[in-house]
Amino acid sequence: MAVAMAIKTRNIETAFADIPGVERVYLDGNAELMEVTTVIDSDDDETLYSRIYQREKALIHEFPAVNFDFHVIARRGRPVEELVGFDVPTWKKATSTSCRNATNI
Repeated sequence: MAVAMAIKTRNIETAFADIPGVERVYLDGNAELMEVTTVIDSDDDETLYSRIYQREKALIHEFPAVNFDFHVIARRGRPVEELVGFDVPTWKKATSTSCRNATNI
């Protein structure tokens, strides 16, 4: 059962990875109830919302035994910690920003 849940969780956490605009995904729950929170920056892109909703619908069909509770949070430029606290995301888009504390030589 733990292996099956790990596979489900991995599939759910990466389900949004290929959608441009999705920055982070947070999962909380168990095999029966899974809360999925998707973080985006801007809330003015209806196409982005549509792609997220389509993916949520696909997850519902892929995992019929799981009850999902989906949320989409638009940061609107604010730090994500202001909105979700310091929880560690299950999936986070890789960034190529350099460390601001390091000196480039």
